Amino acid sequence: MSKIIELINSIFKTKEEILLDDRFEFRLNKNEKILIKKYCDLQRISASEFFRKVAMKEIDNFIKAGR
Repeated sequence: MSKIIELINSIFKTKEEILLDDRFEFRLNKNEKILIKKYCDLQRISASEFFRKVAMKEIDNFIKAGR
């Protein structure tokens, strides 16, 4: 899938536009990983659901602040 996105980006040469893939990578330190895992276990959600919720809250806050 990422190869297809790379091909599309190279054809249209859209460096400003970022196409979201269904996977992405970021770094967390050991303590952050432990805290997130404990939180997810307590809430009975997956890490994917956690990050999805956090992202949506940030986007909502950004939109509300812009008004």
